[in-house]
Amino acid sequence: MDLIAVKQRFGIIGSSEAMDRALEIALRVAPTDLSVLVTGESGVGKEFFPQVIHAYSARKHNKYIAVNCGAIPEGTIDSELFGHEKGSFTGATESRKGYFEEADGGTIFLDEVAELPHSTQVRLLRVLQTGEFIRVGSSKTQKTNVRVVAATNINLQTAIKEGRFREDLYYRLNTVPIYVPALRERKEDIYTLFRKFASDVAIQYRMPPITLDAQARTMLENYYWRGNIRQLKNVAEQISAIEESRVITAEVQPPAVRRPFSDSIRQDGQSPVCNVTVSPVGLVALARQSSVPATGGRTTGTCSAGRLRKAQECPFARSWRYQFDTAALKMSSTSCVTNSGMSVPSTDERSFDEGYSWKAENERLKSKVGSIRFVNFTLTVIVRRFMAAMSLLVTATGCTV
Repeated sequence: MDLIAVKQRFGIIGSSEAMDRALEIALRVAPTDLSVLVTGESGVGKEFFPQVIHAYSARKHNKYIAVNCGAIPEGTIDSELFGHEKGSFTGATESRKGYFEEADGGTIFLDEVAELPHSTQVRLLRVLQTGEFIRVGSSKTQKTNVRVVAATNINLQTAIKEGRFREDLYYRLNTVPIYVPALRERKEDIYTLFRKFASDVAIQYRMPPITLDAQARTMLENYYWRGNIRQLKNVAEQISAIEESRVITAEVQPPAVRRPFSDSIRQDGQSPVCNVTVSPVGLVALARQSSVPATGGRTTGTCSAGRLRKAQECPFARSWRYQFDTAALKMSSTSCVTNSGMSVPSTDERSFDEGYSWKAENERLKSKVGSIRFVNFTLTVIVRRFMAAMSLLVTATGCTV
């Protein structure tokens, strides 16, 4: 099948080998009724693949329903997916069909499927195995003929080990896996996508489109793009709206793009997170903790030198949170120095090199709190006994207060 025609129909831009391979798998599996699991980072365009699969399947004339599992509250997701009977819960004034019943004969797309609660995972497993489901508040088993395509940006193998996702459901969903590559894995498409977004902004707001010079284009292609296509579109719109010059140079690029990010640890001892020089001992600790999970735009990194206790105190890491290896802090005697020669301010006047112990400080704080609590308790007992003595005195003398 012609991939160019498919891309034009669904607005998919790019000619990288990885993206073409993912599209080919989607087109080959479309005529079947096999379950498909689409994986990839957030912002890579996973939502296009269920549409392609449905459009080129025998179910294309029936309903296609997309459900964001992470956007539905846990208490109502069973009712949304499988329906409910009248009076089954507070507010159920009438019977209602669920998405699986509405999509009978068609395709249902479960986005963020890893967010489903365990009880719903059990119900979904039964639908995949037998095509049967039961409405909430009903005892009648119903049948549905629906094709399930799921997507997630979470590593389901890790979720299974942590007990957050059922292993049997994973194998049912993962009959045909499709991996959508991240933007940094298809660098040849970055400039094309940028031109498309810049052109859209120019047409929408009736302004000349922006262009990039060679250095700016290279910088754009070498950036890490943690937010993938969504982040690239944001940058294109930002530059188009703010910059007066229509020819964008490397100096005009946003600060985030001018400072490329990489999860890997460079061999020259430079931390790519905040461009901070660390000691060999700290570099070992950094490499040991350098797995950086995706956390919705915020990233937890590591830095062995103990000056970056709080992210807002580091001028080179305003949007990052840092965790520290206390063992590396005790072993390392190298202060955190930037490439420009500036020392990042310490969070405490006493340095770790002087043997400062956070554990000892914690014990001292506990001791102070304990002393304050003891004084409060003693004062409370004295006041209560004084009031009891006054009550007895008033009773004995017959006086009133």
